[in-house]
Amino acid sequence: MRDHSDGSSVHARRVSRAESAGTLRAFLISVVLLLVAVWLFLAGWVLDYPPGDPTSDARLNEILVCVLVFLTAATRLVRTPGIPSDLLLTAAGAWLVGAPFALGYGDTSMTEVARFNDVASGGLIVLLALVSLAALPVARSRTSPAA
Repeated sequence: MRDHSDGSSVHARRVSRAESAGTLRAFLISVVLLLVAVWLFLAGWVLDYPPGDPTSDARLNEILVCVLVFLTAATRLVRTPGIPSDLLLTAAGAWLVGAPFALGYGDTSMTEVARFNDVASGGLIVLLALVSLAALPVARSRTSPAA
């Protein structure tokens, strides 16, 4: 009779490494999302959006998306990320990309800065959410027991 303990030990190590890699990837994505949320909160002051300008719409929009992204990213740190959180982040990032055009920030030099900030930040949020979403099936298939 053959001892199958070596094979199951190797399988357990592979599963453990796959789980560790998936956990690390989810952690890193969540930390970057938290940093983007903090940037969105501070951007209006750091970039010095003038009050009363159409950039006030940008500031309000950035803060609302910031709160949504921050809460979702913080939740991802304590719970396993899933499809709903990734879809929510994708929608929030897509809104941030489209908001300057949908809300019409105007055509001043400061609105150009706000527009660029929203498109870049929103694009990064969408990218991170899509990477996380694409990694979900891979991580689950690696950790599922072999038949």
